[in-house]
Formats: sequence, structure tokens, C-alpha cells
Amino acid sequence: MKKRLVSIILAAAMLTMTGCSIGETVEATTAAATEAEAGSTEESSSTYKIGIMTTTVSSGEECYRTAQEIKEKYGDKIVIQTYPDKLAETETTISNAMMLASDPDVKAIVFCQANQGTIAAIEKIQSERPDILTVAAGPQEEVAAVGQIADVVYVKGGAQHGVQIAQAAYDMGAKTLFHYSFPRSMSMQVTVEKHDAMKAKAEELGMEFVDVTTPDPQGDSGVSGCQQFVLEDVKRKIEEYGTDSAFYGSTMQMNEPMIKTVAENGAIFTMPADPSPFMGFPAALGIEVPEDKEGDTDYMIEQISAKLDEMGMSGRMGCWNFALFPVFMNAGVDYCIEYLEGNTDGKCDAAVLQEKLEEYAKSSVEMTAYSDEQGTELDNTYYFVGSVIFM
Repeated sequence: MKKRLVSIILAAAMLTMTGCSIGETVEATTAAATEAEAGSTEESSSTYKIGIMTTTVSSGEECYRTAQEIKEKYGDKIVIQTYPDKLAETETTISNAMMLASDPDVKAIVFCQANQGTIAAIEKIQSERPDILTVAAGPQEEVAAVGQIADVVYVKGGAQHGVQIAQAAYDMGAKTLFHYSFPRSMSMQVTVEKHDAMKAKAEELGMEFVDVTTPDPQGDSGVSGCQQFVLEDVKRKIEEYGTDSAFYGSTMQMNEPMIKTVAENGAIFTMPADPSPFMGFPAALGIEVPEDKEGDTDYMIEQISAKLDEMGMSGRMGCWNFALFPVFMNAGVDYCIEYLEGNTDGKCDAAVLQEKLEEYAKSSVEMTAYSDEQGTELDNTYYFVGSVIFM
């Protein structure tokens, strides 16, 4: 806006030099400035839309529900598309993302959770709509690769989160820490960094670290096959290693059976893969959540703590004090609004991003700019960790 006003003033000066009267010049300049201001306000506050690319109900209900709540909040400003349940269907991911980008009023898209295929989708969007701001929250592809293609990227801390998980297990009394995963998950950069840091910290603290390979939830046996394996294997491990054993699963599908088995057998559950109190706990512990309490983090933590106390399990399970992906998605959408309203310093403004994350987390968060051992440093990509609570 400032540049446009400067241009108008310069134009007015040139008109004066060519013989226009001062009165005519001032009148023309004022009218032009008013018109430009009105046009800018109209564009920034009424015509833009924000797209959300998220999971389906079956593959990630929390994210899908959050997207619907945001649409209820902002109305037609929000348009939603979903990833396919089969993440390998990259062409479907691209097609659905392009359905958002094909609307000329869409000026920003938030990918949350930014599943496999996000890089390809953003590349396609940028080839046809380079004006669209792209925000990738919780990328499941190589973080550096996503950071080099998207405008703003933030992800649950890899190495930082791994250290946090191991420390939480130790603080809850663990002597052994089990990490459950499968090859596809372990091919993801964030998972590997978290795993390696978790293992190193566990060994530093004197805990034994044990890897367990599960069936892939997207493999032949499906989610049910993975969950059945976790149910049976966690019980075997507790019988073999004792109740001072802590468990962590690298994907959200493992949370419910892991929590259920740990609770029934008196062991330790570090925290969900998505450290939300809503992730796995209600179903595993038989907690009914009233409709008016959905998304109420304090209520959920109180209910989990009460249930664990009844079972003699107080202080043996952990999570963060907020729901991760609702925070990620709400903060991402609000960040886009700030950007489109001209309230950020460029496309990636770390201060505004952190402000929005903390606003929805209702607590302080730690953000660290991306860097790796290969010397890659990205000032638009951030690792993020919250605070652990024991229930």
C-alpha cells in the first residue's frame, strides 16, 4: 500500500509540472488514494479464501473434525479437501489439492496433517498458482524437502521430541523403553531423528532401549492387524520385562491398543504419537466424551487422570497439555489470515507463527529453526515441542 501511495504522489507531482493546477492535482491524488485503499481493503478482507487439505474421518478423525469446526467459524472463507486413505495414491492427493487451487479466490492452503504426496501437490500448485501461500503442518515426508518447497513448515520436534519421550519414561520410573514402529514409518526423517535421539537419551539415563517391528497399518493385515499385534506383544513384553517398562508407538493407530494393554497390566505409557489427550485415551480407557466437551483439553485430562487413579495407575501415562493437530490447524489458518491481511513480515514470520501456536495451545511452546548434519538450514521450517504432563 505504501508503494502504491508513493507512486500516486509522484504521478501527481508530474501532473503539476505539466500544467495541472494544485487544486486539481490534490483532488485527483486524494481520489486515487481513496480508491486504492478501498480496493486493498476489499481484497484483503472479503474476497480471499483459505483451503484446508486434511485427513478423512477414517484415517484421522481429529484433523477432519477440526477442519469442519474451522469452517463453521469462518464460513465460506474456508474450503476443504482430503487426502486419500491410501497415502500411496499421490495422483489423488494432487488432484484434490488442485481442486482447492482451481478456485481463484483461494490465496492460501494449509496442509494438516501434511501427509505423503504433499510435496508433489505443492509443486503442482506452484506451477499453476505461485501466488498461493502454502503451509505444511506435521509433514510426513522428509522435512527438509518439504521446507524447500512450501512457504511455511512446522512439525512436532524430531530429536527434541525423542529426548522428551525418553526423559518422560525415566521420570515415570521406567527401566526399559520400547519403541514400536515399521519400515514405512522408519523411512520418515522425523521418525528416524526422534527414534535415534530417544535411544541415545534412554541409554544415557541407564534404560534399556528395545525396538519392536509391527505390521504396517496400510499393509495386507491393515489397521486391525497392526493393533492386534500391539495388544498381544505389549502384554508379552510386560510379562517378560516387568511393569517398569515404558511403551511408545510411532503412529497414531498404535495408541489405543497400547494404552489399553499398558493400563490393564500396570506398565508405563510415555505419550501418544500425537501427544493429544484425545488421541487413543478415551476409547482405550472407556471414557465417554459428551458433545459439549469435545475438544475440551482440561476436561479430558481430568477424566483420564480420574480413570487412571481408579486403576492404580496415577502418574504412569503422559501427554502434552493440548491437542496437537487442532493447535496446528487453527494456528495455520489464523497465520494465513494474518499474512493475507498484510500483518506478517513476509511469507514466513516466525514471531506471528509462534504467537498463533501459543494462542491455541494456551501455553508456551518451543520452536527451533530447522538445521541438520548435512548443513541444511531453513528459516521457514520449525520443530515444535510442548510441555509434558503426567496423569
